[in-house]
Amino acid sequence: MGLTGQLSFWDASAYHQGRLGDSVDWWAFWTFEGTPGRDAVDAHLESRLPSLAAMRRRIVELPGHVDRPYWVTDATPLSELVTHIDAESMDWTTCMDTVGKMLAAPLDSRKTAWKLYVFHGVTGCPHTAGPATFVAGHISHTMMTGSAFPSMTKALFADGEEVLVDGLPEARSKALSPLSALARSVAAPFKLVPFSVRLAKTKRTAPPATAGAAEVAQTYQAPTYDLPPGGGDRTLRFIEIPTNQLRGSSTTVTVGALTAVSKAMQTFAERESGEPMTQVLSNVVVAVPDADHMGVNRLGYSMLNLRGDLEDLKARSAEIAASLATARDRIADPARAAADVVQGRVPFLLYRMASAIGRKRTLAAVRPYDERLYTALTSLVVSPAGCAVAGAPMTMLSVYQGGSMGLTHSTCGSKESVTIATVAQRGVISDIDQYAADLQAAAVEVGKALNS
Repeated sequence: MGLTGQLSFWDASAYHQGRLGDSVDWWAFWTFEGTPGRDAVDAHLESRLPSLAAMRRRIVELPGHVDRPYWVTDATPLSELVTHIDAESMDWTTCMDTVGKMLAAPLDSRKTAWKLYVFHGVTGCPHTAGPATFVAGHISHTMMTGSAFPSMTKALFADGEEVLVDGLPEARSKALSPLSALARSVAAPFKLVPFSVRLAKTKRTAPPATAGAAEVAQTYQAPTYDLPPGGGDRTLRFIEIPTNQLRGSSTTVTVGALTAVSKAMQTFAERESGEPMTQVLSNVVVAVPDADHMGVNRLGYSMLNLRGDLEDLKARSAEIAASLATARDRIADPARAAADVVQGRVPFLLYRMASAIGRKRTLAAVRPYDERLYTALTSLVVSPAGCAVAGAPMTMLSVYQGGSMGLTHSTCGSKESVTIATVAQRGVISDIDQYAADLQAAAVEVGKALNS
């Protein structure tokens, strides 16, 4: 019998990665014109708590961690969810450096699934004339993906409509009794038998992969995250680009951003090494269609070659677009759906054992690529229009999908502009400001190439 509120296999694996110490959570960022006081911000957020009812939850583990954990409702008071920071002495760069140091720490979702940090009085924020308010949200990866970010933003700062997170199960009103929890843990190992039977059956009956989908195993797998090559300290920067600069007549913003990122990484790495660098890679997040069984994290991960060997940026963009289209087709392939049947039923005990072995091998492995030329990119469509906190209008918003990669990018685009958040480990990108300047310059070059 199913357990109400239990995490899907994919959500539970993301939770497990966090428990191992890898910060795989999501971060959301919002800037506002003006500096409403703490009391005014608290009153605004308190008024929005009913709209955030679905997010008022925490995780409970089963004894021995032999089965997937589950959600229970949480009544943590607002004062423990929101931290106010006096930032009158901070300029925008100092604020970003402060937040960057916070990104490496995982959220303990056994206590709460989200927190907010409000910086009051930051100077030099984008599109603000004077001191401004910056809000950073730390949200559990088990409850948040990019598709939920617009809804969360509206629930917090717009019309107050109830937040909607696709695939989030209903939370239990209270935790299981100790006896019931123990009984489920004792029964968990016996799931290995039906799992083995189903695995054998699926191997016999699974549909063949369609043409071009032979690499499904490479593009779609249980969520795993790269381990840090050294150090956890991160730096954060934002750049803003006119939307029409990244979107040519037949190019999406995502493809334009990937092209600009490839050029910027290449420029930065070649300057440091003094040698040509052409192997440029990006792990791209792709939504999996018709995947309610996956829970919140209904995502596929596809590694793309960003074609650093092509000097012509228009040609490079076309190749990236073709690769991205192929990756999406592979993730939508029936062979992938058949693999889901087995993957979603992997006993949690077996997954944790395999994860521990894989982690040791990854730590010992030699990376076959240059960290400066390997990134991940998440792309969303969302606008700050109509959003405010305590009467202060929103001027910018962005996200960061956590992980231990050395360099990541997230784009948030509207009709007018695209904001790219770039997060780097200091041991990988030695000068984040220089890299941000390279990315801004690359975006201009891409814009000229795509619109020529």
